[in-house]
Amino acid sequence: MSQYTTEQVLEMIVQNGGSANLNLSNEDLSNIDLSAPTIRKIFVEQVWRLRATAPPEAWNSRNNYQLWYSGIKRASDVRQRARERGTNAIGDPRASLVAVKRGVILSGSDLSSANCTGALLQGSDLEGTKFTNAYMYQADFSGARLWDAQFEHTKLNRAKFKVFRPAPGQIQKTALQNANFSWTDFSGEEFEDVLLMHCKFDKARITWHQIEGQVGEENDKRWSDAQQSYISLKNNFVSMSQYSDASKAYIKEKTMEERASFPTQVGTTYLKQRSRVWRIQSEQDGIGKLKKRWLKIKSKFLLSEASKFFYYFWWILPFTPKTVHLPSGRRTRQTTIQPKRLQWLLLWCNGRATGHGESFARVGLLGISTIVGFAIAYHMWDMLKLTEPSIIDSKILQEIADFRDSLIFSTRSTSTIVFSDMTPINTAAKIMSAVQGLLGPVFLASFVYVLSKRIGRGY
Repeated sequence: MSQYTTEQVLEMIVQNGGSANLNLSNEDLSNIDLSAPTIRKIFVEQVWRLRATAPPEAWNSRNNYQLWYSGIKRASDVRQRARERGTNAIGDPRASLVAVKRGVILSGSDLSSANCTGALLQGSDLEGTKFTNAYMYQADFSGARLWDAQFEHTKLNRAKFKVFRPAPGQIQKTALQNANFSWTDFSGEEFEDVLLMHCKFDKARITWHQIEGQVGEENDKRWSDAQQSYISLKNNFVSMSQYSDASKAYIKEKTMEERASFPTQVGTTYLKQRSRVWRIQSEQDGIGKLKKRWLKIKSKFLLSEASKFFYYFWWILPFTPKTVHLPSGRRTRQTTIQPKRLQWLLLWCNGRATGHGESFARVGLLGISTIVGFAIAYHMWDMLKLTEPSIIDSKILQEIADFRDSLIFSTRSTSTIVFSDMTPINTAAKIMSAVQGLLGPVFLASFVYVLSKRIGRGY
């Protein structure tokens, strides 16, 4: 068991003036409960205990608010949120409950080499916390905020990074953005809809089976952010010689890039950018009331249901590069739609034909489908002339023999092999045969493309 209780940890946060100066390195915190439900319960008990013993004017003191610093960051936040909800923020501690949504706040604290076996940290704020060389077997980080956290050489065996549900109908995803997981052991890890953008997985022990379908950015349809997550995973798999997992992560990476480049997606992003710029401009001083109102109307319309009708016509809109001046003085250049159309088309074709350069099966299936499709066309419209046609009494067997001949001719055309026993009899057949002859080298090049990518990356 932990050498500290939950209340003692909260008291240490207060005594250190916040979690940024808290040092719990090399401490035994096994099975400690710092989850949001427990923190909320302690908060209520502590508030009512102070309510019974302290004078009413003491509620405005920062020290009293700091006694439940784990649930809120500062007293002013509580009072402001309470005012927004129309409750009495001064003199009534129940008004402060509206701000208690997360567990313990340990942002910036030092837990290096600490023993946190079985620690409950659901809904915690652990931004920038140091867990270097810590042992966190079966720790529960569900719904925790782990931005910029340091996990180098940390043992996270069988830990949980799941969705936290603080109340019915509410979910809180585990946010791991920018966290450093170098040389971290994720054996037996349980992931669920986690946010992984810009995480560093250098020599981390993690498998594709653990993370497949659990990237929160993809589930939220944030394709560009999801692409960055899969890039981090792919690089880690390559560094760990997990080439099969790296191939799957690479396919996902290119799929996210393809979806991010879809014209309607680019159009939506463009409208959101314009809406944000207009909203910021409308809040600046020195703008006339009429212009400010017009900017607000444009900003609201771009994100309204009515404007979504135009997203699907983004294919044909002729946009040109445009430089936007932000109120902060910075300038940004909007992405043009035309290059994105071409980029999406190339990615889509590459994905369907070769699995983004990773699938021999797709190349083979496409080649076989082309041969069979052309053979059916030759047979249906009787486009071939045979030097020595086979004559069979049975009609069914004759049809099978004719289709066999069409299939043989289609295979020869694709492989650019020509014999004189079968020839096209009309212009349409000659054109089809020529097109098929051009597709043969394309399939061969696609096969070599997939093979060269595999050999170049070593898997």
